[in-house]
Amino acid sequence: MRYGAVGQTHSLGLIDRFFRTLKDSLSLRSNRPWSRKDIERRLHIALLHYSYVRPHTSLGALTPIEAYYGIRRHLPQPVSPPRGRLGDPQPEVPFDIAYLDPDNQAFPILLPKAA
Repeated sequence: MRYGAVGQTHSLGLIDRFFRTLKDSLSLRSNRPWSRKDIERRLHIALLHYSYVRPHTSLGALTPIEAYYGIRRHLPQPVSPPRGRLGDPQPEVPFDIAYLDPDNQAFPILLPKAA
């Protein structure tokens, strides 16, 4: 039997969506068995990414940490990239891409380039 919050008709959907997001983030689809240590490491990284980095539409594009603590925009706001034409020179990118899980190149984050 499943229980949701009393009077909250969408509470189960929110929980189901959270676990689906978590499973997709963990990328556990593999033919090899996972050790407990490996799953705990990946779960820790996925939860950090979910809470601190990933903006949520339902929170007005804030991360859960920003919404909970009332912090406003600790991450730079996304800006649509300029659209060039085929053959145009590529502009210098002001950031480097790093990964919270570099072994699997999962959970990318953008870091400002050092001057």
